[in-house]
Amino acid sequence: MLYAFENGIKVLEKKGKLEKFHTVFQAELIGLKEANISASQENEITKIWTDSLSSVMAVLDPPYPSSTRPRHPVPSHTESKYSG
Repeated sequence: MLYAFENGIKVLEKKGKLEKFHTVFQAELIGLKEANISASQENEITKIWTDSLSSVMAVLDPPYPSSTRPRHPVPSHTESKYSG
């Protein structure tokens, strides 16, 4: 579930459905990716709130350099938005 608020008012609610084989971790990463995509379409400062520290750490501080092994596409995509 993705929500967007402006001045405390909900302006967007987006639901998605994943396959049964997806893990909670993958769902959280996909949620961060979707929030990132939505935020990047606006020309404003955006805050993304999550309670998934593990997902944030996977995006911002991956355990292996990308040259060491193939990475899951969701953290890779999201990380590229922050490594400018």
